[in-house]
Amino acid sequence: MDRASWLLKALREGGGEVQEALRAAARPDRSAGASEVLEIAWELALQERAGGWHLEQLLRGRDDLSLHPAEWLATGAEPVEVGQLARIYGQSRDETCMLLWGLPASALGRRGRHPFRGAISVEDVLVSLHERDIETMQALQRIGAPHLHPTSSL
Repeated sequence: MDRASWLLKALREGGGEVQEALRAAARPDRSAGASEVLEIAWELALQERAGGWHLEQLLRGRDDLSLHPAEWLATGAEPVEVGQLARIYGQSRDETCMLLWGLPASALGRRGRHPFRGAISVEDVLVSLHERDIETMQALQRIGAPHLHPTSSL
């Protein structure tokens, strides 16, 4: 399996597990850690949207990437249901994976310049999304979210 296929597999599987973990952590019978779960879900949804935004620009050959609107906002989590944020994340992850479907490994090296992060490649964006999944699962474990277990894809 080439690197592009491996990243697609990791993002698809990790995305499903993260959504499941968020929904489990946000069950109504769990009040402990609710604000932390909301903050985690908020950040995750925004980062996934921004990552997909940059990925699309890179794949279209754009050299100077524009910021996603979420990157301008540093307001913190708004009062939204975690389930809704999990759906936004899931939809964004599906869109990201659709962009990757059939992507040749050579496309991973396409580069552009992010206004804050500097030079980034398609692979950088994909790896950072996968790392965000892992960080999310670890954060949910730290706050004692239920039904979390180590998996082979994360």
